[in-house]
Amino acid sequence: MLSKLIIGTVQFGLNYGITNTNGKTSKEDLDNIFNFCNQSNIKFFDTAQDYGNSEDILKEYKNKYSDMIIITKSKFKNKDINETINLSINKFNKINYFLLHSFDDYTEQVIDKLIEYKKENKIRKIGVSIYNVNEAKKLLKDNKIDIIQLPFNYLDKQWFDKEFQDLIKKNKVEIHVRSIFLQGILLNPILENKKPINISKEDFNYLNNIIDEISNEFKLSRLELCFAYINSFEWIDKFLIGIDNYNHLLLNYEIIKKDLRLNRQQIQFINDKVKDINPLICCPLEWKF
Repeated sequence: MLSKLIIGTVQFGLNYGITNTNGKTSKEDLDNIFNFCNQSNIKFFDTAQDYGNSEDILKEYKNKYSDMIIITKSKFKNKDINETINLSINKFNKINYFLLHSFDDYTEQVIDKLIEYKKENKIRKIGVSIYNVNEAKKLLKDNKIDIIQLPFNYLDKQWFDKEFQDLIKKNKVEIHVRSIFLQGILLNPILENKKPINISKEDFNYLNNIIDEISNEFKLSRLELCFAYINSFEWIDKFLIGIDNYNHLLLNYEIIKKDLRLNRQQIQFINDKVKDINPLICCPLEWKF
């Protein structure tokens, strides 16, 4: 499972996440995180032009740890395409993976330009970060990209769509998943200060009770449950976790090493348990504050 790990770095450059109380990652934590990743053969790091100075931080550490593999993303709406792409290329000389930051940027003009950069060996692989299964199906049918990054956790059932499942079996597109903790809500649904106003406290309390039931049934911690779930689907090539401090990385690392999985009966048990949860909870784009 460790070979599938991608370190999400949004917290390196921004105060991000509904349950994040620590703010941006400190310089001491950054030093420890990158040193540990180097020693543990963790090479993949996800960033974006919109993540504050996250790209610049990765550039600094990549100069020290040259085998780091960078996945970056950018928005293209109302931007010059070449200028936007080169903003990242000029920092890293060559981009391992360059993703459109949303499906809205998926235009023939942008994709054709990225394919040009790929042919020039300035970008190794191209992809799109998406939010829903219809976007994924469109990308898989077009078959022009190498990677799809999508949100995936045990509340989100859209990815069981039969057409989507058939398409990923036929295509060689890499599937990367993010939001496996749903911005931390699956670890701690009881929000005191940052609760979305369009989701009731009762909805979060209900989710909290359901998570307890599932965890107790499987004798897994909440963190173990999240990892065991995503590790149970063979079509997932890599998974992303956001890290905001060194201890956070160590905690996750110890769980990931266990290589936990669920069987079909356990996955069905989860599906049955979460079916009545407010669907807005698993759609961060719909949250209102």
